[in-house]
Amino acid sequence: MANDLKGRPWIIDTAAATVLWKGWIKAENIEYSGYTDETQVAIVTDMNGREIVQFNGTVPLEPQFSTKIDWFQGLIVPTLTAPGKIKIYIK
Repeated sequence: MANDLKGRPWIIDTAAATVLWKGWIKAENIEYSGYTDETQVAIVTDMNGREIVQFNGTVPLEPQFSTKIDWFQGLIVPTLTAPGKIKIYIK
């Protein structure tokens, strides 16, 4: 599956150092799920490389949720260990 920014929520399953979205984003929260080991990680940054959220896998491998995110400009997911997925819930 490829990254999907067309629907709600946005689903990111492939890491990239490139900007996935350049505009402003108002996010309710961000979810990390689908990982299979507690050593797996995911990092989400804005277009300037400022960290929005970082997730580290945990046992019992349940989905993790960020706290309220609100506004940030641009989206980069430079680190995402497969098969994990990031879901961004847009307001």
